[in-house]
Amino acid sequence: MSCRLVLQTVLTAALAASAVPAWAQDVRPATHVVVDYRVQPGDTLIALLRDGADWASVQRANNVADPKRLQPGSLLRIPAHLLREQPALAEVVHAYGSVSVTRLSTETAIALISGENLAAGDVVRTGAQSSATLRFVDGARVLLRPDSELKIERLAQSRAGASTTLRLERGSADSAVPPVSSARGASAPSRYEMRTPQANLGVRGTDFRTAAEGGTTRVEVLEGRVGARAGSGNAAARSESLVGAGFGAVSAAGGMTPPRALPAAPTLAGLPERVERMPLRLSWQSAAPTRVRAQVLTTDEPPRLVVDCVFDTAPARWSEDIADGRYELRVRAVDADGLEGRDTRAAFVLKARPEPPFIAAPTPGGRTIDDSVRLAWTRNAVAARVRLQVADTADFAQPRIDRADLDAGEARIALPLGTHHWRVASILASGDQGPFSDAHSFTRTLPPAAPPPAEPQQSDEGVLLRWPSSAPAGTRWQVQVARDAAFGQMVSEGTVTEPQWLLREPPAGSYFLRVKTIDADGFAGPFGQAQQIEVPSSPWWWLIVPALLLLL
Repeated sequence: MSCRLVLQTVLTAALAASAVPAWAQDVRPATHVVVDYRVQPGDTLIALLRDGADWASVQRANNVADPKRLQPGSLLRIPAHLLREQPALAEVVHAYGSVSVTRLSTETAIALISGENLAAGDVVRTGAQSSATLRFVDGARVLLRPDSELKIERLAQSRAGASTTLRLERGSADSAVPPVSSARGASAPSRYEMRTPQANLGVRGTDFRTAAEGGTTRVEVLEGRVGARAGSGNAAARSESLVGAGFGAVSAAGGMTPPRALPAAPTLAGLPERVERMPLRLSWQSAAPTRVRAQVLTTDEPPRLVVDCVFDTAPARWSEDIADGRYELRVRAVDADGLEGRDTRAAFVLKARPEPPFIAAPTPGGRTIDDSVRLAWTRNAVAARVRLQVADTADFAQPRIDRADLDAGEARIALPLGTHHWRVASILASGDQGPFSDAHSFTRTLPPAAPPPAEPQQSDEGVLLRWPSSAPAGTRWQVQVARDAAFGQMVSEGTVTEPQWLLREPPAGSYFLRVKTIDADGFAGPFGQAQQIEVPSSPWWWLIVPALLLLL
C-alpha cells in the first residue's frame, strides 16, 4: 500500500473521530491519532510537517488550494506522526529530600535540585520521605512520591501540542494534565501517557494517581478520564478500561479489573490548627476508623510533598525534621486492594521553634512558703532571652506577670498566697518567639505550724518531751536535740509519728530542742522556736523546770 493511500485511509478514519471517545485515541498507537490544528499567520504546510512527510496527500485530504498560502484560522486535520516535532524539556519545580537523576548519557546518579531541566531518557529516583515535582511544556505536572523511580521516555512538542510519555518503574506518581494544550495553535489537548510494568495509561485533561508495586499497578482518577490498558510498552492489549472520575482499577498479570468506586473521603474532626511540638503528630477523630494515607504538603503552588505514610489508625506521626511554616494535611482512605480515595484536607501552622526551655523549679504541682518565689528554667542555646508568664488561671487570659526581657535562667517573683500557673518561651535575637512550654502550677501557702513548746515529763528511761497537736492523720514531726543553740553539737534527732520525743538519761547540762511539722504529702514547714532544757546534776533530775527561752 502506498504512503499516499495510507495517509488517505488515516484521514478518512479521522472524519469519524466524533464517534471515538478521546480516551480511546490516547491509548491507540501514535500513527492512528489525528489532531486538529488551527492555522496561524505565516504557516505553510511544508513547515508544519516533518521531513519526508507526504505533504501533498495532507493538502488533498484537507482541500488546501496552495500549501504555501494557508488561510489563518482554518482547521487542518493532520496525523500526529507526520507533524514536525522538536525535543522538549521538563522543569524540576521541587526536589525535596534525597532525589537523584541518571542522565541518558551516563550511568551515574547525581543529586537533582529544584530548577534543573530534564530530557527524554533521564531517570528520576526519590528516597524515603523525598519527592519531586516535574512540569512539562504543556503545563502538565507529575508529583513523584517517596521511594519511586520514573523514566522520561518521550518529551516532544509540535505546533499542534506536546507529547509526553513517562514510565513509572516503581512507586507512586500523581499526574495533573491540563485539559487544553498551551502550545500555539493547538485545538486538541496534548498527549500524556503514563506506563508501568503492568499497564499503559493514556489521558487528556485529567487528574489521576498511579502506583506500581508488588507486581500490580493501581490507577485512581480524580478528574477527567483515563484510558487504561493492561500490559506494558506497545504490547497488544489484553484488556482495556475507561476509568472515570471517582473510580479506580488494578492491573496485574491477569489483566485489568473493572473500574470501581474509590473509597469515600474520610470525615475527620479535632484536627489542630496550630502545632507547637516536634516530632510532628496529628490526631483526629474519624466517624469510621479505617486505614488511611496521610500526607503533609506545603502551601506553594504547586505544593511540595514533605512527608507521606500509610497509617492503620490515628494519630499520624513522623520522625522527620520539618521546618516551621504553613502546611496542608491530606488524608484519604485506603481499601483492601490499596486503592485510595479522595482527600480530606485541613490547613495547619507548624510553629515549634525556637523550642521552649525546660521547667526546673518549683516542682510542678508543688507548694512553697517563700514570699519571693524562685522560678527556674533551662536555656535554649540559640535564644537571646526568655518570656515568662504567671497567671491565676490555667488559660493565661490575664497574666499577673508577663515579661519578655529575662536573659537569665531564673527569676524571683513576689506572689500572694494561692495557686499560680506559669510558663516560659524562648525568643531569638531577631525577636522571633517560639511556643510556650507546657504550663505548670504551684501553690504558695503558709507553712505547717510548728508545735508549741514541749513539756518535759519524768520517765523511767529519761526525759519525755511532749507537745500538743491536733494535726490530721499522716502528720509527722522531725525532732533535733543539740548541746548548742546553733544545733552544731547534735545529741539526737529523728522523725516520729506521735507528738513526743524521749531524751534518754541525759547528763546534766543545757539542751536545745526544736521540732518541724511534716504534712502527710511530705510538705515540711520550718523548725519551730528552739526550746532550752536544763538538766541539773541532782539525783532528783526529773524534777527539772524547763526554761523556755526564745532564741533569735
